Amino acid sequence: MIGAITIAIGARVTVPFEPVPMTLQTLAVLGVGGLLGRRVGTGAAALYLGLVLVGLPVLSDGTTAQGAAFLELKSGGYVVGFIPAAFIAGFSGRSVLQSLLVMALAHVVILAIGTSWLAYHIGWSSAFEFGLRPFLWGALVKTFVAAALVQHFVEKKRSR
Repeated sequence: MIGAITIAIGARVTVPFEPVPMTLQTLAVLGVGGLLGRRVGTGAAALYLGLVLVGLPVLSDGTTAQGAAFLELKSGGYVVGFIPAAFIAGFSGRSVLQSLLVMALAHVVILAIGTSWLAYHIGWSSAFEFGLRPFLWGALVKTFVAAALVQHFVEKKRSR
């Protein structure tokens, strides 16, 4: 439950972009997956999606998208992408390089699913322009932060 709450909190730290806002959710997803492991991290991301689907106001703007309304969300693909990304992030931790590569791959998955979903709503050209390109630098920074965060806690755990 704490992982899903962490992702929901990440949704509230937002930079308003259109048609998809920039949030700290991807950092939260990668951190949850990397720190809690593949199974628990994936479960947390799936629980977050479940909270969205039942209509709780956990999206970035505090709105709800209960049930089929979720399919109309332009940002819905990014949320769906959180699940495989959390699973992938669960493979981090053995080394700094491995964590960086794993976190980068997890971000690629989120962006690929999210951009594809967005393209359904606004077309490929616009999806690349507004749903991918503006997020690349942020994804790069969040990749490094997530990898560093996981490595910090892995090292801390090893030193005990």
